[in-house]
Amino acid sequence: MAWNAACRANRVKIEYDEDAYKLITSRGSNLRSELKNLMQPLVEAEYGFVNEKTPDTIKSNAALALAVLTNRKTLTYKDRQQCKGAFEADIIMKGMIKWCYDKKGSMGIRYPSYFKDEETGGATLGIIIALLTVTEACVMEWTSGTRLFMKFNKEQYAAVFQAHYDLLVRFHEGTKHAGIVARICKRLLKHARRHASVPDDPIALGSIEHFTTDEFTAAAAEWEYRESESEDDGM
Repeated sequence: MAWNAACRANRVKIEYDEDAYKLITSRGSNLRSELKNLMQPLVEAEYGFVNEKTPDTIKSNAALALAVLTNRKTLTYKDRQQCKGAFEADIIMKGMIKWCYDKKGSMGIRYPSYFKDEETGGATLGIIIALLTVTEACVMEWTSGTRLFMKFNKEQYAAVFQAHYDLLVRFHEGTKHAGIVARICKRLLKHARRHASVPDDPIALGSIEHFTTDEFTAAAAEWEYRESESEDDGM
């Protein structure tokens, strides 16, 4: 399996996300097209692309695209100027909300288990990687300075997906001692679900220790003693 091969190549172990895989493959090209259409205006607003054909605007758009694509890590940063907040980029949160939690019928609301990692309790790594991949695809449409439509198919962008997978896995391994990726995933899912007013998971009660027969007997004796004391006080 490609997922296992990638893990072996990077000398890491991350559980295969079967639910996310089924979600993506079950709808195939329709899902990818839908995701790209949703992300395009978010990407334009996030990176400052302007749909005008003046020479200065075309030159500016091309420079913006080149700056982003020259260093793929730029896509992950919350603060691109300071290169801080890796994998906390606003586009990830905005994209997840728009794609998965924007409406009552959105997939994150209808199929919550597909978007939650049972081990960490946060968003799945596959969702983050998919959002970064489509973000890069949208940016690539602006490399000439004027947006040129490009199909978002799995064959063409498999290498891009793999590159973002490698970045996230290496970052996860390098910061595992601080638990950064797990915390990012939890925060991402929490804010996305809160946006859609999805209720929090029920609190687990755990084991319940019931009263014993001896405790029943002791309680009855206690009340009998109280009553006898009360009668003595009234005399």
